Amino acid sequence: MFALALVAALRVLLFSAAFPPFNNVDEEPHFDLVAKYAHGELPGKGLEHYSPEASATIALYRSTEFLVPPRGGPLDPSRTPRWKRTDPQVRDEVEKLTAYWQSKVNHETQSPPLYYAIAGAWSDLGRLFGIGGAWLVYWIRFLNAPL
Repeated sequence: MFALALVAALRVLLFSAAFPPFNNVDEEPHFDLVAKYAHGELPGKGLEHYSPEASATIALYRSTEFLVPPRGGPLDPSRTPRWKRTDPQVRDEVEKLTAYWQSKVNHETQSPPLYYAIAGAWSDLGRLFGIGGAWLVYWIRFLNAPL
């Protein structure tokens, strides 16, 4: 039984590492809640908007290759992930996308808090080790393997 659990955990680790952040699943609302719980922000009675921190992270590191076909030719900057780009338009794109995500309501706000509390503490531990940016997103994903 232990061997089967170990194989399952390794499978979760592999797939967590293989796919880019915020691809075609609902990782955005989960990340937002983890970020809020990590800062001690517990949800209120109603639905809430995405936090500025989560919005900025999503705007910079979100992957769209599973959602939309690439635009332009192979040298078009939109085909390169935002976090790797140096062109002048990327700053404006990230600012606009950050504002977009902050304007959205997180439908997961009223979800049961146990996972988010544990993941928030895990996120704080990652920050304590100096983990940030996209690496923090993967750090939080990797928690799913032992869970």
